[in-house]
Amino acid sequence: MRYKLVLTGILAFLVVVFIYQNNQPVTLRFLVWALDTSQVVLMLVMLLIGAVMSWLLGSYVRIRIRRQLKEK
Repeated sequence: MRYKLVLTGILAFLVVVFIYQNNQPVTLRFLVWALDTSQVVLMLVMLLIGAVMSWLLGSYVRIRIRRQLKEK
């Protein structure tokens, strides 16, 4: 249990270092839109979008497998 706390602390420290090193402003352009934001905010949003997409795909696969097992 203690190792989880240590790993969480190390991960939190690495996130703080990452944020500190990637705080320069960037402009995201897509078609006719332009968004000025911090680089780290953009990366975290993309990470969140990827996590949600992964969770949705995993949920779909789990539901499909459960349905197949119920049919047998």
